Amino acid sequence: MFVDFFIRLIILHFYSIVYFLFYEDPLILLKVIIMLPSNSQESSLSYAYVGGMLNVAYLTGFVRNPHANGFMLQQTNNINHAIPITVEGKHRKFREKEPVTVICHAYGLLNENRDRSMELKAIKVEVPTLLTMPGEISWNSKLPESMKDEEFKPFGNQWQGKIKSSLAENETDHVNEIFEATGGRFDNTLGASSNSFRCAGFIEGYAMARDSNGAVVDDCLTLLIRQHKDPERSIPVRLYGRYAKTYINHLSIGQPVRVDGQVRVNAKMQEDGSLKLFTFVHTSQLRGSDQEVGIRYIPEWYADMKMRIISEMQARSKTKEKPAKLEEITSAVPAVISGSHVDDTL
Repeated sequence: MFVDFFIRLIILHFYSIVYFLFYEDPLILLKVIIMLPSNSQESSLSYAYVGGMLNVAYLTGFVRNPHANGFMLQQTNNINHAIPITVEGKHRKFREKEPVTVICHAYGLLNENRDRSMELKAIKVEVPTLLTMPGEISWNSKLPESMKDEEFKPFGNQWQGKIKSSLAENETDHVNEIFEATGGRFDNTLGASSNSFRCAGFIEGYAMARDSNGAVVDDCLTLLIRQHKDPERSIPVRLYGRYAKTYINHLSIGQPVRVDGQVRVNAKMQEDGSLKLFTFVHTSQLRGSDQEVGIRYIPEWYADMKMRIISEMQARSKTKEKPAKLEEITSAVPAVISGSHVDDTL
């Protein structure tokens, strides 16, 4: 009886407070509502933003060469394409070949040679699920002739031979033809569950990529997505596909865009024989950005960016200088890539 009376008393007290707030002073209730999060899901995803702009990568793979400040994340049988991960502050010791899922923020880098790359800083490292792990087929990529197949086989040494022998039993099977035509590879593309990157920001620069001979690569558009006051920290993006040249006619400096793609690594052999890694975002499309999901608020430095753009336009109009061809606007983006496709590199 006492417990029941106590519960009724609490309910009555609650209703009396609501009555007072709503009927006596509705503004009090409104203020309370405004102070509360409007969307619990939005609050829980606040880690996905940097400076109010979408910036998050979800990567799953195996830890390689762990050190005090991070590790390499291997997702395919090509160790040269392992993604450098930075882990700041106090953290647990990572084990060699340990499977992990890493949630990261990306920050653009510009070295002394004006080469663009980006740094991935981990904000969370956790145990992956089977749904997010790279598939067995990702360890069946065709490696460059100069590169030896390493000993690390997370899915065993025999699975590839078993698949090929079973396919060889039926020479007319179209699957077997695909296996042979791809050099022992069905599809080594990582799914979005293993490698996903999303960001939104303002276009700092864009240009059609060029190969090592200086020729324009029609299926690769390079961009810089700015999220920071310092333009040198802009995120490098490469848009591949037959629509790359079409996109360039619809872009402008300062335009807000959203990028959904994957993190890729371009490995280049240097003159001294060392290997240099350039990390970038690979995508096939650009989207417009909104203030609900992509860019939550306009940063203060954006006004300076717009003034710079206007000043440059006015300077060109005064000198009656013809606008540069879009594919020649390379002051802010890398003008040369090693090939028309990322997989052509080491």
